[in-house]
Amino acid sequence: MELLAGGPLTRRRQDLAGDTACAVGLAVAAALSYAHGRGVLHRDIKPANILFDAAGLPKIADFGIAKIAAAWISKRVLSPVEQMARTADEWSEHDLERRFALGAPTNEIRALGSTLDGLLDKVVSVIRAEQCLTSELAHELRTPLTTIQGAAYLLALRTDLDDQAREDVALIKNSSASMSNTISVLLDLARRHSQALHSDRTQLDDLAVELKSLPMPDGHLNVDLSSALSINVPEALAIRALSPILNNALQVSDRAWVSARADGRSVALLVADSGPGVPDQWVETLFEPGWSGNGGSGLGLSLARRVARSGGGDVSLVEQHNQHGGATFAVTFPGGRAAPGPALSLFSAHHPR
Repeated sequence: MELLAGGPLTRRRQDLAGDTACAVGLAVAAALSYAHGRGVLHRDIKPANILFDAAGLPKIADFGIAKIAAAWISKRVLSPVEQMARTADEWSEHDLERRFALGAPTNEIRALGSTLDGLLDKVVSVIRAEQCLTSELAHELRTPLTTIQGAAYLLALRTDLDDQAREDVALIKNSSASMSNTISVLLDLARRHSQALHSDRTQLDDLAVELKSLPMPDGHLNVDLSSALSINVPEALAIRALSPILNNALQVSDRAWVSARADGRSVALLVADSGPGVPDQWVETLFEPGWSGNGGSGLGLSLARRVARSGGGDVSLVEQHNQHGGATFAVTFPGGRAAPGPALSLFSAHHPR
């Protein structure tokens, strides 16, 4: 540390000549400009902090101390907040019971944690109420729907129906079957929200067998899934998420393809079709409940996404127009490489038109 024997400016300013005072001022200004250009700020410029060495050269003392102290204090104060942010990033959307739990609000940080925990309690309460309502509505609808389905099947057995009446009965049967599937999905979702999902693992070659046997609209379904991959959700959940997308694909085209690719810690199940694709004006509303581009109920894609997200995954539009001319959707789940096995599970299922 340099010894500044000439003392502070407060002792000299009465004796400084005009040109000397200007020289000191310019020297101090140059020093401040140099420091500021390197991001160092002096918080307390005053004559007492301008010192002279034995040769009479001015020096600025206490440089950057205020900034260093402020940075150190800020780091100490904000460290718990950064820790809270890292903790929150580790939570998934299914960790509804996780809290910061910092203890009694004895300081500002703990008070913030307590406030956030209270907000999380309110959010969870709303989510639980929505799950309960979904389950109750689905149960209430199931009984009358079963009656409608039974009556439709009995009507279809009658031999005195003309062609128009038979088409109407077929429409009732198909619509009630679709509604029954929707209700089953809602009930399944309500149950699964309270269960641990990621302990289950599904091999994609096993999933391929199940997809091959699904009842689908007329058309040709190619299932090309690698047995080297697996997803960390139950097989039934994956089928629930894939079924509406496959159904849509075979409604708008005569061919559909299912393939898979690994992407870090997740696996994307890709469903492609040879239909007309997805126009630009549909992209923003594609997954909104109740919206449909082909006159359907508009629940297929929104339910598929909701099912996938219940397992920590998602559904997204990958290509509006693929190499076959149609659209490609990705159903993504946590997963990755599985135990070594056969190289490929390839199925081709034809659903006659």
